[in-house]
Amino acid sequence: MKPRFTFLMAAYNAEKYMKPAIDSVVGQSIIDWELVIVIEKSSADDTVKIAQEYADKDARIKVVENDNPGSVGRARNTGIRYTEGVFIQSIDADDILSPDFLEKANEVITKHDDVDIICPIACYIDENGRRGEEIGENRRYIGEIISGEEAFELSINWDIHGWVMLRSEILKSYNYDVGTFNAEEATGRKHFFMARQVAFTDSVYYYRRFNDSKSRQPENRAKWFESLYTDEDIFDYAISEKMAGMTVAKCSNRWAKSLVAYQSLYIREKHSLEKASEKIHDILEDSFKRFNKKGIQKGKSICNSMIKISGGNYCTFSRICYLYVIPWYVRRMFIKQ
Repeated sequence: MKPRFTFLMAAYNAEKYMKPAIDSVVGQSIIDWELVIVIEKSSADDTVKIAQEYADKDARIKVVENDNPGSVGRARNTGIRYTEGVFIQSIDADDILSPDFLEKANEVITKHDDVDIICPIACYIDENGRRGEEIGENRRYIGEIISGEEAFELSINWDIHGWVMLRSEILKSYNYDVGTFNAEEATGRKHFFMARQVAFTDSVYYYRRFNDSKSRQPENRAKWFESLYTDEDIFDYAISEKMAGMTVAKCSNRWAKSLVAYQSLYIREKHSLEKASEKIHDILEDSFKRFNKKGIQKGKSICNSMIKISGGNYCTFSRICYLYVIPWYVRRMFIKQ
């Protein structure tokens, strides 16, 4: 008999936090689940060994090898082929679920046949498991059911987060995007739009946040700027699906805000970006030109206006950010102190 729920975990060099993550699945108050762990044999630690030990003890746990390495999204896409549950919840190998995670989801889908996505509360935890702030405003919607299009709009600026459980048909029909640094964020929003109904529960997904110096190395920081292409992808999707004008405008405004924010970040920290500086400059200029070509007329915001004032000239746009955004940033930091 196929399980009702599938947990999908990609694991690479994850030995430090993997056991608590798996234990949070095994400890669910509902037992009708499977866990698919996608491993890479190139892991330099005991990730593979730990995964196999759990699988040997519990027949509900499957271990599969990733045949498409390169990112978490690619690993999950490999794992999707092995899932059998009606609903799928992705969980990172260093995150944790509350014990009632499945129980709360089961209550919703038992009562509402048209619910395709269940949104829990999401909350940061640190490297030691200490709880931090909640992510998004999901708590405002606990007990409510909204349409997929409403959920898409709420997710544009992450008023609601993307760590959700979704019906397997949606994920199998549209796998995780893998093209850019945070392409999965675009996938999550598209999944919202594909859903008939989206429900909210008070169970908790604990997302582990690290103070990792590696992410601040120049070669890795350059990847942050690729999120501009994710913003463009979301905008394009809203256009292609003929969404309401206000939703399209919101997507345009987000893209514009990201352009201004990342251009300002580049100006502030260019000296520390070393060899990555040229690549980042190219990403910024390319995204600026693409926004002027197709996104500039759709939005209405301060950031959108800043781009319009530049007249399509990237150097002018950069100078506007230098003259207006950087002084504002400095004043803001001074007030904080």
